[in-house]
Amino acid sequence: MSISATIKRCVALLSTVALTAAAFAGIATTAQADEMQPSDYKVVSNYSYKAGTSIFTPPFTASGTVDLSGTIEPSQAQQVEGSSDTYAGVVTGTVEAADLFAGAYKMYTESMQKGVWGGAPVENLVMYSKANNKLDFPYFTYTLKFPTGFKINADAITFSENTDTISKISKSDIDTANNSVTFTFYLGNWNDYKGFFALVAKEAGQTGHRITVNVPYTVSSDSASQSLGTVIGSGSCSLYKGGNWYNGAEIISVTASDVSIDVLKVQE
Repeated sequence: MSISATIKRCVALLSTVALTAAAFAGIATTAQADEMQPSDYKVVSNYSYKAGTSIFTPPFTASGTVDLSGTIEPSQAQQVEGSSDTYAGVVTGTVEAADLFAGAYKMYTESMQKGVWGGAPVENLVMYSKANNKLDFPYFTYTLKFPTGFKINADAITFSENTDTISKISKSDIDTANNSVTFTFYLGNWNDYKGFFALVAKEAGQTGHRITVNVPYTVSSDSASQSLGTVIGSGSCSLYKGGNWYNGAEIISVTASDVSIDVLKVQE
């Protein structure tokens, strides 16, 4: 059997293992949605909120950072059978929806939910993102950028969600210039903020509502070092105001801080 065929079989096996593990984890958490414990919260969020002072200013502006480093483990790369220098592995990220949105929900209940602008509740504003410079369905994105020399197995990428806060996940084509792939996570059902955070509240404090991505890869290296490289994860979410006043104005800007994901050779 050729090395190329062996690599494909190895990547397929790793992908199957990741999928099987995720499936069993999903079955377990769906069957028993336990209350989250303090140790279950791995996301560190920091948000700030500023209310509009009049109809001559936007209804509010909010910004924040989200640190997802606690949700992504180092990737273990196995040497491909029949090859002396080729390794295959999977970068996996899993987060509970209750953990991901905990900081945003706190901001909502403490500030946004109480806001009034132009005589109307701020929470009744419809959520919008932008696509092709036009208001569109609200979403956030997350990108995994691989080092030069890594081959992303695009056909074997998988993703899943078991939460009402995410209606759909999609992935981009591989960005060959940056050797990266970007995932888009669509928020709710094109709700206003009140409707979206009602979905968040329904799952708050519960396990069993995971969002997961798996990105298989191969890489060649004849170095004696255990480290094969570092994958960088980063994300962002920008939300805008619709309607007549301040139409298209950015009112929420959140970034997911860069996460360094070590890719390590499995020690025999």
